[in-house]
Amino acid sequence: MTEPDFSGVEPTRLLEVHRRVSVIEDYLDIERPSGKQTVAAANSLGLTRWQFTRLAKAWRDHRNPTMLVKSKTGPSRRDYGIDERAKRIAHEEITKAGMGAEISNVAPMIEAACRNIGINPPSKPTIYNYILQERREGNLRFDRPPCLIIGRMWFHLPLQDSAVNTMPCALLAVALPERAIVAHSISTQRALPSSVPQLLGDLFDQSNVEGESRELLMDSTDYAAGSVSLTERGHNDIIPSRVSMQRILAQAFGDRLGQLQPVYRRGSALAKPKYVMGIHDKPITRDAAVTVIEKAIAANNGERGEVAVYSISGSGKGASKCP
Repeated sequence: MTEPDFSGVEPTRLLEVHRRVSVIEDYLDIERPSGKQTVAAANSLGLTRWQFTRLAKAWRDHRNPTMLVKSKTGPSRRDYGIDERAKRIAHEEITKAGMGAEISNVAPMIEAACRNIGINPPSKPTIYNYILQERREGNLRFDRPPCLIIGRMWFHLPLQDSAVNTMPCALLAVALPERAIVAHSISTQRALPSSVPQLLGDLFDQSNVEGESRELLMDSTDYAAGSVSLTERGHNDIIPSRVSMQRILAQAFGDRLGQLQPVYRRGSALAKPKYVMGIHDKPITRDAAVTVIEKAIAANNGERGEVAVYSISGSGKGASKCP
């Protein structure tokens, strides 16, 4: 019997999916289940007899774990009757803007171009969805020299035995334009954040003075945390950036890292569980959260371009050539 593939199941739904698989497998092992046995199995899962038999049939025919729980609402695929010319204009303007595409700089261009030919432009929420799609697919052009940035992603993965507002956080060093994560550290406890000096150590250990020079960018807070390490490595040329690293990460990755949806502002990561957890979701262990994020990073890197050997540099006293 083929082992089911649980990779497509939301991390917070694995416990419930495994529970349902166990109940359904036990039920299917019964040669001729009676009505009482069917009702008992259905009740154990909080389902009606009709719901359970339908679920059991789907599992027997497909053995697809994602079919055992109700899916969360994903991106809308409804066609809102947007003129194909307007879609084409939106795509062209987003492509022109490259990785820096934002509603503020592409929506006016799209709206003006549509008005010029007498058609209705897409709404701003629709334009934003187009931008997210391009970011998700990694298609947007990066116009700056190759560089390394340090920033963070938080994930809505409620943890067992944890404060309500604690969400796992990944401290990342990202190579641009490849969008590959070259070093990372994951924290699942607010009182034990990831170490910037340790991340810098990992980053420098992977570098090679013979490689292509890449400017290292970080915000002032991370720079302060890692300044001693930078000095020890002889990198007084690296200075804190005035540009938001979180904004650059959002522009590079959009709403997807592997199978996870990251958030880039700490406040957005502190949503109450009732806004994150569905009826089939259960908090997961800290170890499980780390494993899930590690897999998402590996999946991302598998889809991105390979990062060539690099050396690390700073902008010195001059202006940064990176965003």
